[in-house]
Amino acid sequence: MLLGAAALAMGLMAGLFFAFDVSVMPGLAKADDRTYATAMQNFNSVIDSSGLFGLVFVGTLAVTAWVVFRAFRKGQRAMGQWRPPQQTS
Repeated sequence: MLLGAAALAMGLMAGLFFAFDVSVMPGLAKADDRTYATAMQNFNSVIDSSGLFGLVFVGTLAVTAWVVFRAFRKGQRAMGQWRPPQQTS
């Protein structure tokens, strides 16, 4: 369950950054420099004052770190190792 929460939180953050990258930034690229700077300052002030964003941002790190810690303590070190996919014939 904790691993699912970590995956969900990572997905929320990745979705936010992806949406910002493919929608907001291209739109701002068409604006003049003053508009771009003002918009970015406004985005930053809204994000800085958003408790929900802060909770999800810090919570993602905390839950993921807790999952890693628990897996390490249980001896599940293989969970964090990358293995190439097995070839089936």
